[in-house]
Amino acid sequence: MVFLKNRAFKLDKRIYLVFAVVVCIAVANALLSTSKIRNNKNTIFEITTFTNPTLESLEEFNMLVTRSRMFITNWVYLPNNETDKEQLVQFNKVNYPKLKSRLTGLSSGWRSSENVEHMNKLFKDYEEVIREQEKIMKSLVEFDDYQDPMKKYLAEEQLESEIIPRTNKILGNLRTIIKLKKDEAKIMQDHMVQDNDHLLVIVFSLAVLIVLSVMAAGIYMMKKIIIPLVSVKEIMLRMSKGELPDVNLNYDNNALAEMTNALAQLRDGLQRTSTFAGEIGKSNFNASFAPLSEKDVLGSALLEMRNKLKNAAESDAVRNWISEGFAKISNILHRNTDDIRSVSNELISDLVMYVEAQQGVVYLVNDENEKDVFIEPVSFFAPGRTELNLKRIDFKEGVVGQVIFTNRRIHLQNVKETIPPIETGVAKIAVCDVFVMPLFAAGRVVGAVEIKSAQPLTVKMREFIERVAEPIASNILNLKANLLTRKLLEESQLKTRELAQQDDELRQINNELMVQSGRLKQSESALRKQQETMQKVNAELEAKALLLEEKNMTIEDAHKALAFKADQLERSSKYKSDFLANMSHELRTPLNSVLILAKLLSENRTGNMNPKQIEHAKVIHKSGSDLLVIINDILDLSKIEAGKLELIKEPTALTEIVGNMEQLFREVSIDKQISFKTEIDSSLKDIIHTDRVRIEQVLKNLLSNAFKFTPASGIVTFKVTKAPGNVPFRNEKLQNTKSVLCFSVTDTGIGVPEEKQKLIFEAFNQADTSITRKYGGTGLGLAISRQLTALLGGDIVLDSIENKGSTFSILLPQYDDATPVVIGDVVRSIKTQPFHQDNSRQVVIFAADDASVEPWKNLLAIENFKVTAFSVPDDLSSGREVALVIIDQTLSDKEFISMVHMIKGMNATKNAALITRSVSEYVPAEIASEIILHTTAPVNQSLVSQILSKVYANEYVIAGNSPMQQVSEPLDAEVIPVFNIPLARNKDAISLQGKKVLIADDDMRNIYSLSTLFENEGATVVFAMDGLEALQCLKENPGIDLVLMDIMMPNMDGLQAMQEIRKINAFVHLPIIAVTAKAMRDDREICIRAGASEYITKPVNSELLMNHAYSLLKLNP
Repeated sequence: MVFLKNRAFKLDKRIYLVFAVVVCIAVANALLSTSKIRNNKNTIFEITTFTNPTLESLEEFNMLVTRSRMFITNWVYLPNNETDKEQLVQFNKVNYPKLKSRLTGLSSGWRSSENVEHMNKLFKDYEEVIREQEKIMKSLVEFDDYQDPMKKYLAEEQLESEIIPRTNKILGNLRTIIKLKKDEAKIMQDHMVQDNDHLLVIVFSLAVLIVLSVMAAGIYMMKKIIIPLVSVKEIMLRMSKGELPDVNLNYDNNALAEMTNALAQLRDGLQRTSTFAGEIGKSNFNASFAPLSEKDVLGSALLEMRNKLKNAAESDAVRNWISEGFAKISNILHRNTDDIRSVSNELISDLVMYVEAQQGVVYLVNDENEKDVFIEPVSFFAPGRTELNLKRIDFKEGVVGQVIFTNRRIHLQNVKETIPPIETGVAKIAVCDVFVMPLFAAGRVVGAVEIKSAQPLTVKMREFIERVAEPIASNILNLKANLLTRKLLEESQLKTRELAQQDDELRQINNELMVQSGRLKQSESALRKQQETMQKVNAELEAKALLLEEKNMTIEDAHKALAFKADQLERSSKYKSDFLANMSHELRTPLNSVLILAKLLSENRTGNMNPKQIEHAKVIHKSGSDLLVIINDILDLSKIEAGKLELIKEPTALTEIVGNMEQLFREVSIDKQISFKTEIDSSLKDIIHTDRVRIEQVLKNLLSNAFKFTPASGIVTFKVTKAPGNVPFRNEKLQNTKSVLCFSVTDTGIGVPEEKQKLIFEAFNQADTSITRKYGGTGLGLAISRQLTALLGGDIVLDSIENKGSTFSILLPQYDDATPVVIGDVVRSIKTQPFHQDNSRQVVIFAADDASVEPWKNLLAIENFKVTAFSVPDDLSSGREVALVIIDQTLSDKEFISMVHMIKGMNATKNAALITRSVSEYVPAEIASEIILHTTAPVNQSLVSQILSKVYANEYVIAGNSPMQQVSEPLDAEVIPVFNIPLARNKDAISLQGKKVLIADDDMRNIYSLSTLFENEGATVVFAMDGLEALQCLKENPGIDLVLMDIMMPNMDGLQAMQEIRKINAFVHLPIIAVTAKAMRDDREICIRAGASEYITKPVNSELLMNHAYSLLKLNP
């Protein structure tokens, strides 16, 4: 036994010795190989990192210089080759700077500093060539420049003498540098090949030595080591292929036995680990497993992976559960219903069942009576007797009253013994949890939701209730607002009808009293005649005189009552007009968000909407636009009824009116395949004295209706003649004038039934409800047309036969005192003001009077512009050049053309941007190219901002040069109705991709629409509801690039917030855009002093907002 042990020990010792020799030889081999490989690796790194990229960049530089020479040559000799011109600008502005930057970075790794100096000199030489090219590019821009012999000769001379020689020299130097770099690369490759050859010799020699050593020892140990090792190897190979074979090898007590035991342990450990991994793959995250040891990396990793997958699966389940519930609630909220209780019943039913609770109640704040505001339960789910008997709750009363009063949720847990049980009919279940969540939206609490459950409400259930609370509150708030609006409108209409009825009754009473007064006067005259002959009945006559006096007093009292009723009627009409104006303004704020968001959706920038959804968005935008038109019509009607509509009567040419109508509706007639004819009676004078804008407004409405109700292949005729003698005149002015004009519009459309012909001239009425369904419209057009015609001293007459057609005739008096008016006679009351010599922010206005100038002065002063007003261009006799001229007058075409030509002929205004404003929607074609913008909108901050952005903003340029045309899309009430001149953003404007924007506003609708606008531009948006939240958000998100700050907010307003932001060093230069709805004279200065970088007014013009954002972010990248 001792002998065997010694032999075993010697065997192991010899094995160790063999391994020691082999290891030493291997280490020597590794050291030598590593050294050689490191040298080759460095050489390869230098070639791939510096040499090859350098050669590629030099070849690219060579191509760039060659093509640049070709493009500049084409620029000089081929004037219409716009593609090469754009390529040349691209090379010089984009490609060359990138190439230079890349070569500069690569040159840092060059071995020769002399080559670096040569490369820098090449850059300087080529930049000289670029400067020479830019001289040619600036001199030869338009086609007329190529026709100038001097410019063409200088450009050719500069090309031949400067650019081409220098370019050839640069190309020669580039070829020299390329050759040097290629030689360097070849030398490094030769060295690398020699090193590889040496390495092969060394590795082969050492390998032979290892083989001989192993063979010498292997002959003796073949049976003792090799054969057992082969068996072990086979087992290990099978394990390497994923098998787990049994280890049944028995050897002597030596190193092989220990290896066999270790292999068996390895197999058992892999068996346990693979079994656990399989359970994880089956999503069995509860399987037990213990690591093989404290340092078991694989086992620990599997345990960590199992735990993370388990947590992720649970989180996904909760998130999906909340999303599904939110979708169900959203479907209920999106249904079109005005019944709050019906909506509340559906909401509480789905909400309770989804969170697996047993009872639920919806409470709403009842504020119909301002003196008695209380909380009312409106909807129940599985109510008990206690809930059904509950009629009202006061603020702070109970948990519900406290929740609504404080706007904080309350969760009562484990209340089985203190809360009445839940009744199922025959059983009673103890309540475990009660959760009361306030319904908060738009800065107010509208109610609360109470959920009772027999089981504890989990975190995900409570989170789901909190998530849906806000949209439920918003929906309820909207329903309340809609009901209130409908109620107020119905009350206003009822009051109007009552007042009209009272007015008829008072008029009837007054007529009766007038008849009685006449009879009494006749009686009094008869009594005076009989007084001399009837002395005997003197006493009786005195009694009748007293009676007559009493009746006169009665008549006087009736007159006073009639005057009082008339005053009441006038006040009621004023209140109605004010109500309509205020309501239409209040409707514009949400309508503006609807139009912006619908427009963004219809554009489908993200590409995630199908055609049907895009069509839905377009329908929403079209419906909102139609609603805006209705609101504007209601305002026009209220202005007319209030007597605030001003007329501007002036000499007007009949041929001009007919021409405008023909130009406006010619395309409509072609599109609808309707014959359109116009005719003017040759016996009429061409000039009439009337308000051209208003008469054209009426004619456009009549012609629009004619084309609307006339089918294809029909006929529409527009005539101007003398009024027929058999037409009855209802307007006194028509009866008192010698000559009456008749503007008639005849169509072969559907006609109007005789019993409906009076009804269609009333506001909001049409001949039949089917007309609205088929053709659309609100029934306001003819009502406004009749009232406008009455203001002009005329009337509208209808002659129609059902299913055959209609003729609408406008009857207007033709006055004889119409005389031509020249420009000098148009304006007389305006005071000429001194002309400022500083033209940096100078605006010149030609207006009819001081009242027209004042709004411009006030609004332009907010933007730090100086305004100088003149009556006619002759007054502008001296002064420096100005950049902007505004004409705010209503002129005839002849006067308009004359004034524009005079302005463009003066040195001070010949290069100025020309803006025009009048009540007419058209400008003469002769001067259309001289005017960059024409508008009929009222003068307000939005109009001024749009004008200044078009004339002065650098981030936008006018795209296109087409003549002006009338706006075809309905515009927002505050958006300027200007001609459609498209805007295109400059190519060098920076992108909002990767930018972070903070929106501070207390109105969630504004936050949503503005967030959508910025997110579509690629920005990331965060928001805050007041100034304090904005400060906290900035501190938590230091990477914010832009802030939109609303001025009027709770807790801390925008001005205070901006002042606090500027006190923080990190935000001293942070771009901030102030947003305000007041637009007062000093608002801009106040916001700028408080720390704003830019200023914009509500409703926000999205184009102007993005203009400011891009400008500020370009200054602060």
